[in-house]
Amino acid sequence: MVISPIIYAILTKIIKNIINKENIKKGKEHVQKASKKSN
Repeated sequence: MVISPIIYAILTKIIKNIINKENIKKGKEHVQKASKKSN
């Protein structure tokens, strides 16, 4: 299968956005756990 460069670029952007959102969620969870431990 040949994927057109435009579609490929859009898909990679969407995937990167999803990964970034997941990483931000994990980062916030880590910060909350760390702040609870320090208290």
